[in-house]
Amino acid sequence: MIIMDLHLITLKLLIHSPDDIGVVALVDPPLASASYSSAETVTVSVKNFGTNSQTGFTVKYLADGGTTYSGTYAGTITAGATGDFTFAAAADLSEFGTHEFVHGLNLQVI
Repeated sequence: MIIMDLHLITLKLLIHSPDDIGVVALVDPPLASASYSSAETVTVSVKNFGTNSQTGFTVKYLADGGTTYSGTYAGTITAGATGDFTFAAAADLSEFGTHEFVHGLNLQVI
């Protein structure tokens, strides 16, 4: 008698684009604070998910549905690494309540 034991193995192959970056965290302002000011520094953490080093891309944020602010990342983020970007424009979070941040970036590949 022959007993066969079959196992199905599913492999998921993830192929990263050579040029793939994204904002992964809001670093500043801190998520929990007793009070915020009208000039809070805004810093985000950007991760390079791709295989090419990245520099010179545009990083953006919008707080509480107001104006969109942007800046250019001047440093270099190597493959798999992260880098922080601090915006020149501060956020006014002086009003008591919940605040919403939307952040992102533009990467142009030539």
